[in-house]
Amino acid sequence: MILLLVDSMERAYFFERLVHEVRSEFDVLFVTGEPMAHLRLRRAGYRSVYLRRPLIGIGETAEILRGARIEASIEVLNEKVTLKNAYRDATAAVNILGRVFSNNVISRCLVWNGQQILGRTVTAVAASMGIPVLYLEISNLPSKLFVDPEGVNALSSIRRDNRAINQCCVPLQEEHAAWMVEYERYKSAPLPQARVHWKWQLASLCNIAVKHATRGVIQGTLSLATVSRRAASILDAREHSEAELAAMPYVFLPLQVSADTQIKLHSDVDNFQAIERAAKIAEELELGLLVKLHPAERDANSIRRLFQLREQLSFEFTGSPTVTLIRHAHRVVTINSTVGLEALLYDKPLTTLGRAFYEGFDRDTLLKYIHGFLFDGIDYFGKVPVPAVAARRVLAWTEGRESAGFHKGS
Repeated sequence: MILLLVDSMERAYFFERLVHEVRSEFDVLFVTGEPMAHLRLRRAGYRSVYLRRPLIGIGETAEILRGARIEASIEVLNEKVTLKNAYRDATAAVNILGRVFSNNVISRCLVWNGQQILGRTVTAVAASMGIPVLYLEISNLPSKLFVDPEGVNALSSIRRDNRAINQCCVPLQEEHAAWMVEYERYKSAPLPQARVHWKWQLASLCNIAVKHATRGVIQGTLSLATVSRRAASILDAREHSEAELAAMPYVFLPLQVSADTQIKLHSDVDNFQAIERAAKIAEELELGLLVKLHPAERDANSIRRLFQLREQLSFEFTGSPTVTLIRHAHRVVTINSTVGLEALLYDKPLTTLGRAFYEGFDRDTLLKYIHGFLFDGIDYFGKVPVPAVAARRVLAWTEGRESAGFHKGS
């Protein structure tokens, strides 16, 4: 049996799409602290366990959580959940998960990212029982999913050892050229992360209300300091034409979501420090600096600080397409964004300020990673079920089968 941890409504949509076409082939069990996700999955005929707080106290923190570092979970770091509540909920989850693992033969667990409270909790319980965990993450490349047995981003196995990538084959030039056409088409559209559908917002609000009523775990706080998806307009971000960019010698800095694990856990530099560093690099190179706000940024306080920083330093905010900005940049500076990886696609000089798994990639390693290591055929933001052949490759993953042939599949 495969345990799938659903830590949000968004994850419920994805995992349901992932298993839909192969549900008769794999025995799956969903575990979630999201009541609306639990009801949705149960209605669809799946087994689901709802994680909730007990009516009475749960005593001391479970010993199993000693090494889980719940204090480093993204909800605690972003002050969405207090440390006291985080440990209380994690302990409640450990108690329920203990029964789940005892009553079922779990072969492996699938966890998104792994740095949330529940992700760290499932990891700790699974480790205590010798059960492997597979971590998933978006790759920000069209129809490709990142899958790794150790973690994602700077925690992944490929951050310290490229053997899994080196087993892959360099694609044919024609294959990569055809993929680049699809990649540039995909990147010309708005980022899927930036889309905020009113139905999703309504579902999330209902989920929060029901979670409180049913004592669901991880009851985060709501921040009122948010902005709409048109946040970039607050910064007067100008969309430069391609001709303007081609004639403008500049350094390009793409900002990242301020509350994301990439900044909070994998970097000692935040967006504001990154701008200061990039401005200094641009000045030394006698170039201009173009800064792009991440389309999914929602924190109003961060955006206000960016506006103030622009008054202090000499740079412009841009709203031009990222690929176009990369293509004409003299240098790309990033904390550890996928944009850095994309800069390597165009052979651009690159400076990374945080911990990035792609540091040290040469051209062949880059192509092997994209065309061999990543799992093909899986659109995280898609609206239809994941094709069976692609879903099967993820769900059938076992330790020691992370070779090029297994990742690519057929």
